[in-house]
Amino acid sequence: MRLEIAGKNPRYFLLRRGEASLCTENPGFPEELRVRVSLRTLTSWWRGDVALTAARAEGMLIEGKREHVRAFPRWFERYLFASVPAVS
Repeated sequence: MRLEIAGKNPRYFLLRRGEASLCTENPGFPEELRVRVSLRTLTSWWRGDVALTAARAEGMLIEGKREHVRAFPRWFERYLFASVPAVS
């Protein structure tokens, strides 16, 4: 997976069952998924402040094989309190 955060150099995640590695250069594998997003939007989604649909409306772009795009939200453990609703 290629992660492009606005204003930063791309990072590459190598994901295998039970294992994840982060690289600063593509080690030669095909990019099965590309995520382009601002740091603010990515953080807001990870924290649970916005839903994935809202993050996409803010410009988060997830491209790749359909099954990878659909699976992306489940690949990362989100913030511990992401599912707790905000208090008004």
